[in-house]
Amino acid sequence: GQARLLELRRKSDGHVLSAVAAASSFVSIEGAAAVIAFPSRQVVSGAVYVTVEAGAFVSKTDQSAFAGVADRSWWFELQAGLGCASMMRGQDEPQAQSGLHSVNISQSEQATTYCDMRFDGAYTLIGYTDSAM
Repeated sequence: GQARLLELRRKSDGHVLSAVAAASSFVSIEGAAAVIAFPSRQVVSGAVYVTVEAGAFVSKTDQSAFAGVADRSWWFELQAGLGCASMMRGQDEPQAQSGLHSVNISQSEQATTYCDMRFDGAYTLIGYTDSAM
């Protein structure tokens, strides 16, 4: 099948900062939450948004495809200047729970994101949606 992409983009101009395939090891499902780790070698700061191609996820209950997020509705702002680097941690250190951003994507779906910069250069953004995922 065709790889469905999830992209982290800069809000001001739509420039793609990082992209992963939904079926890759960068994406995992934990209950009704999709956990997306966007690898990046640069410090991401300022306003960004996440896009999800339609069909990237399928409901376990009725096999319906996730409609996707094509616009800037799942956007959030990282701390200016340091951005994710303000939450730098070692490989075995717990993830920082600060910097949470909740975004209503639609009436039934909400994304909660936070940024976590590990020494291996992967930014972790977590999106929770309804049980249809």
